[in-house]
Amino acid sequence: MLKKFLFTFALLAALSIPSAAVAENVEPTTAIAVEEEAALDLDDAENGTLTPTPAAIVDGNAELPVATADAVETPIPTAEPPMASVPPNFSSFPTISEADPGYKAQSSYNAVKITYSDGSTAVYDKGYKALFVNGSLVKCDVKTVNDRTLVPIRFLVEALNGSVSWDEATKKVTLDKDGLQIEMTIGSTNVFVNGNEVLTDVPPNIYDDYTYLPIRFVSETFGASVAYTTNTYNPAIGKFIDYSILQGLQGNVVVDQYDPLLSTIPSAEAASKISYLLNNMFMQFKDAYREQLVNSYGEAYVDNAYSLIQDSIIGASVIGEVSRYYVVEGSSIFLVDKFTGTVYTAGADSSSTWVSRFYEDDPNNSVLFLRGYFYR
Repeated sequence: MLKKFLFTFALLAALSIPSAAVAENVEPTTAIAVEEEAALDLDDAENGTLTPTPAAIVDGNAELPVATADAVETPIPTAEPPMASVPPNFSSFPTISEADPGYKAQSSYNAVKITYSDGSTAVYDKGYKALFVNGSLVKCDVKTVNDRTLVPIRFLVEALNGSVSWDEATKKVTLDKDGLQIEMTIGSTNVFVNGNEVLTDVPPNIYDDYTYLPIRFVSETFGASVAYTTNTYNPAIGKFIDYSILQGLQGNVVVDQYDPLLSTIPSAEAASKISYLLNNMFMQFKDAYREQLVNSYGEAYVDNAYSLIQDSIIGASVIGEVSRYYVVEGSSIFLVDKFTGTVYTAGADSSSTWVSRFYEDDPNNSVLFLRGYFYR
């Protein structure tokens, strides 16, 4: 199965999908800094083997839902969230609704162009990393300063049902959520969490007229998880080490927080759903295209390709997870939302990668088979 997908991706490298004309309309946002773990250093990622998902899919624009502490005599500890001195008592969680993975990344020599689900675009430098909050791409410029990745604060905190306030006179940012309050002052590594003072190794600062804060500290203090993915493939074991939602980038910064009492669909159900959808598609495809394909490739080739497609449908399985999605391998790569069951396709060609919502009645779904097995 792995050889088939690597072969499929090699075929995609010869293809090119024209990008749709879209309006350049991205507003700058307040931003915050991501504190990455040493094990996730970009230098390590660049020295590894970064392999886009070996799959091709329909390239479309999905319309989807984008206090001052008392003086202390003991040394101030370095922040390493979550902090035991402030027991979490999280009572509010983001509402589970449809995520919005309907976007595209196009890479050139020194830049990355992102097309968002609303049709707007933005161009970032080659080191761009995508920020996802609860499975949706945040429209922002992601920076890296002193080995820390910078991402937007208001999008993050408000997406986690928190609030943000700014005091211009004191240059202080105050974040509130579920009885927890984080106070940070521009240029200072002294941070107060419910009056308890700690130190961070990255002070909040202002870049390009926008405020940046350490995301790992903020996210984990508020009970959210933070992950960094590079979609790295390890040929020694024949598996991906991790999975990215949007591939072909330096990485994805993934922040998630969900109510633990929410139910999710079983992974086996996700795999069965993909197998069912692909089987229905193939039943329509095989007769509609057979004569044309036989004329182009010969009967023996078509029969063999059809057999491979059927094997991939029967063998559809969950091969990993990222954020709120199961990663399912069938005749191509699919993302299945654990909460809603919504299906998305993820793919790549020679110059771009994308994620798009899957619609069962889309007549262009034939491309899932044509590009994967018939050089089209």
